[in-house]
Parts: sequence; structure tokens; C-alpha cells
Amino acid sequence: MRLQKLQESPLCEKLYCCPGNVGTALPWENISIGNNEEIVSFAKEYVDFVVVGPEKPLCEGIVDMLHKGNQGLCPRGRAQLEEARILRSSFWRNMTYPRPGTKQIFSYEEGVEALQDFSYPL
Repeated sequence: MRLQKLQESPLCEKLYCCPGNVGTALPWENISIGNNEEIVSFAKEYVDFVVVGPEKPLCEGIVDMLHKGNQGLCPRGRAQLEEARILRSSFWRNMTYPRPGTKQIFSYEEGVEALQDFSYPL
């Protein structure tokens, strides 16, 4: 979702970006908050609606924390698709889109054995 589109809404009075970067500093306000609890606390006091984008807060459960106050825009439980490469690989394996081959291994020996399943160059 593009920040410009959010700002175009007549319901948007102010747009905060956390943690933000040089590209979001103007015309929006960047805020530096260290953890999800602080973000949720800030949101409860100053924000009516939150769009969660970065992978790390999603994986740490910020959406569930925000949903307690009906402030989050992000499907619950979907963060694991962002976090787990194996889960993503399993998901895409059942689709028809081109993708690199993957295999889950747990030891050096399994890794050496798995090399037989791939063509070269890797």
C-alpha cells in the first residue's frame, strides 16, 4: 500500500511512519519506537488506524496486539508466510508459478544427500 494513497483519504489527518526513513520524513512524521509494545501504546494514544508492513513486527505478533484495539490492517495469522521460508516454499510448491527448488534438511548428511535431487549449477 502506498503512503500517498493513505494520505489522500479525507479521513487521514496525519500520517506517522515507524521507524520511517529519509523518503518518509517529509511530508509525514517518522517516529522512532523500539518495540511492538511501545508502538501499540503510541497507536492507542495518537492513532486511529494502523497499516503494518515490515516483516519483523508481523512475525512478532504486532497485528494481534493491535487487533485487541481494532487498529490493525493486516490479516491475522498470515505473518508466518513472511517469516518461514520453508512454509513459503511449501505454499508455492503447490502453485504453477516458476520457483527455485527447495528441500528442508536438518543435518550435514541430509544436505549432502539432498544435493542428488538438484541439477547443477545450483
